[in-house]
Amino acid sequence: MQAVKDFAYGQPLEATEAEKVVQRLIRVFFRGHMLCSTPNNSNENTVSFSYKRPFGCESGQPQLVRPHRLGELFPHQMLYVLRHYVYDGLQLPVFTALSSEIQHDLEDVDSIDFHEHAYIFDKNFLRCFYVMDSCNLHGNTYEAILTEYAPLDEAPV
Repeated sequence: MQAVKDFAYGQPLEATEAEKVVQRLIRVFFRGHMLCSTPNNSNENTVSFSYKRPFGCESGQPQLVRPHRLGELFPHQMLYVLRHYVYDGLQLPVFTALSSEIQHDLEDVDSIDFHEHAYIFDKNFLRCFYVMDSCNLHGNTYEAILTEYAPLDEAPV
């Protein structure tokens, strides 16, 4: 029996850098997790972020896709992976990995610890993929089902 690989890639980003990356992810794809308020006697709005996952979809037309979509859109590119749960004490565990490595793992979910929801997105924030614990039989292996999101500014209303 093959050993099961954890769905994590190398060292996670440092906590401050990971928080900045996730804030941009929220600004581009999940604005419902931005909280605005006006402090007393001030005209300036302050923005805070809710990091509670899974993030809710606000608008647009998310598409269900297979893992090969990662390679189609981002061949041989480094992508971010934001895991759903705390990892090694980090509240926002963000990793980077090659699209081909992530695609390979998601095309055979029996080879990874597949109880982990995650968000996968490129460094230019052109697309975001939500990985849930659902899968389909494709050939002789089970592969993950991904939900693909476009940035809110380009998503049709």
